[in-house]
This record gives sequence, structure tokens and C-alpha cells, in this order.
Amino acid sequence: MPDIHDINKFIINLDNRPDRWKHIVKEFEHIQWDYIRFPGINTGSYIGCAKSHMAVALLGIEKNLDYLMVCEDDIFFMPHAKQHMNDCLKALDKTGKETVPTAIPAIAKLI
Repeated sequence: MPDIHDINKFIINLDNRPDRWKHIVKEFEHIQWDYIRFPGINTGSYIGCAKSHMAVALLGIEKNLDYLMVCEDDIFFMPHAKQHMNDCLKALDKTGKETVPTAIPAIAKLI
């Protein structure tokens, strides 16, 4: 089973929101995780958000990733976030399900 540090982490960020990008970069630097920016699909509604999440999942499938984590650009990591996310990753393997909602970020097992 992989460690949370070893899976790809995608951040959805709209091109017109550099303020949110600046914020989330600081969060990821603080938690010491690498990340990949995914330019969000802007439809002016929740539909763009949903399409962005689906596009990240498809990208993970195209890259043949076993796991990935998706975050939006307005989250804050709590002090024990790394341990919590690792616990969620373990739970994902035990349940046999494809996704584990973990409040704001989501971890997915791509099959």
C-alpha cells in the first residue's frame, strides 16, 4: 500500500484566481507535499467544479496512476492532516471502494 507522500496530488485552481493559488501553494509548502496544478474548468457554477474533478480523474487514468488526491484551492490543512490522509488511504484499501471522501480533499483509487 502506498504512503500518502507517494501519490500524486492535484490542485484545482481557476486561471482567474491567482489569490487562491498563492494561498494553496503556501499550504502545500507548509505540509511539504509536492503538487500538480490543474486549471479549473470555469462555467460560473458548480458544474465547472464537477467537470474539473472528473477531468482530474480521467487524467489519472490516462497516466495509469493507481491513486490520486484532489484538492480545491481554498482548503486549509489542519495540524494532523498528513496522518489523517494516510489513515484514509489505508481505509480505502480495506473497503475496496474507489474513493474516500475526506472532508475537502478526496483520495481515489483508480482501477
